Amino acid sequence: MRDTPPAELLNSAADTIRRHGLIDRSQPVMVALSGGKDSLLLCLVLRAMGIAHRAVTIDMGYEAGWADRISLRAHMIGIVPEIVSARELPDMSSAALATVGLRRRLTVLDAVDPATKPTVTPCTYCYNVKVLLLDAAAAKTGASQVAFAHHMTDAAASLLKEALLHVDRFDRGHTHYTRANFESLVRELTTAADKYDAEGDQPLLRTIERLVAATRVGTDEPPRQPLRRDRPDGVEVVRPFFDVDEDTIIRAVRHGGIQAEGSGCGHGATLASQTPREMLHYRVLAGRGDTRFFAHVAQLVRHGIGLDGSSTVRARLQRQELLGHQYKPVVGEFDKL
Repeated sequence: MRDTPPAELLNSAADTIRRHGLIDRSQPVMVALSGGKDSLLLCLVLRAMGIAHRAVTIDMGYEAGWADRISLRAHMIGIVPEIVSARELPDMSSAALATVGLRRRLTVLDAVDPATKPTVTPCTYCYNVKVLLLDAAAAKTGASQVAFAHHMTDAAASLLKEALLHVDRFDRGHTHYTRANFESLVRELTTAADKYDAEGDQPLLRTIERLVAATRVGTDEPPRQPLRRDRPDGVEVVRPFFDVDEDTIIRAVRHGGIQAEGSGCGHGATLASQTPREMLHYRVLAGRGDTRFFAHVAQLVRHGIGLDGSSTVRARLQRQELLGHQYKPVVGEFDKL
């Protein structure tokens, strides 16, 4: 195993951190470590850059021995993560309300049956549990920042998802979201990516460009944002890999001989069918030999990013305002934090 990540990855992360002033070096940054390739590599990059950090892993309790396996993978590259169990709720100082929120979200998650087609996707609930636990872990040590290992491929999938929801609602006239309608748009965009021509007649891509120019859509994964939308002045998320595409990360993991946890949902409910974001990630963006389409989408993503790395578009917050509450309804307090 090689401890030093490739120069192209180090340079990209360093440039992103410097350009947006992302990381406060006066205190260690907390890293959300899932054990996957991205987060393991992020720890190595921060170490190579001399940025003090500590890794925190959230164990959702879906698989016995999962936390031990993640700890072993981390130890192999010199990382000692703190394991926080969602099932053994920690003593939180702010706490009663946060604990209630955690228990209610876990109750919803546990009621989702992976063997059936669930009416509720577990992703938002699972994400919220992790956010509340990361927030509590940061509060215990006074950390003001948590680093996520999301990269440009993630950011691009987020923007395209928001754009296709708008196209489905307004251009196609569907007043309610259905998976079949969204999947049809994904197939259309896949064809546009396969036959990419920057100057060609590609109506769907032109529509997405107009939505971006009008600040109606943007990525929900910018270089900088609050960890919790209900606490905009609280702990801050930073994404040093924002300008890195996933193929670069895959090459770096192979270069370093890193043994990472495979991707997938520990809950099991999304293994049989991809979420809207995963459709765009794996069918449209990832593993594409012709990189011109990806580069074009990356430019659209950067269009909505301010100098400090925060988004200039309220992508998720304005979704219901623009699309209407009936299009893709959520239980208000359980929407993404």
